[in-house]
Amino acid sequence: MSGKNFQNLLNATLDWNNIEAAALMTGTDPDIIAAMGIRESGYENVIGDNGHGYGIFQFDNRYNSPNDLYVAMTFPNVAAEMVGNRLATSYTHNSNLGASPDVALAGAVRAYNAGQPSTSQFMSNVPGYVDLDIGTANNDYVSQVLAIAQNCFH
Repeated sequence: MSGKNFQNLLNATLDWNNIEAAALMTGTDPDIIAAMGIRESGYENVIGDNGHGYGIFQFDNRYNSPNDLYVAMTFPNVAAEMVGNRLATSYTHNSNLGASPDVALAGAVRAYNAGQPSTSQFMSNVPGYVDLDIGTANNDYVSQVLAIAQNCFH
């Protein structure tokens, strides 16, 4: 593990109480929430993505309200809860489309990065989650988040 990767994991571990609380409130997996923060920003509270992403979870100013952006930068615990709510909503939507639990989760991760409308279209055409990477950041967002969640917190 490189020094930067270790620092990313350490950042998430230091915030684990907030991550677990958000996961418990939203019925989501804390490993996935932490992995998304690591993938989005290295689990650092920054403005990134050419000035469009705010906070640990990189809330995009083109698709989120100014209040959400303020919360993302000021209250990381609430931002983690917002991410958990988005994951839970998308997971339910994907499950209702007939996706297996693993594919519904992968679809929820994809929807966070690429949006639910395009993800819903994929969900009806993709038998597994590997192809759900298509159209995400670097075409590997889903695979990376799931790998981080599986390999870093178990």
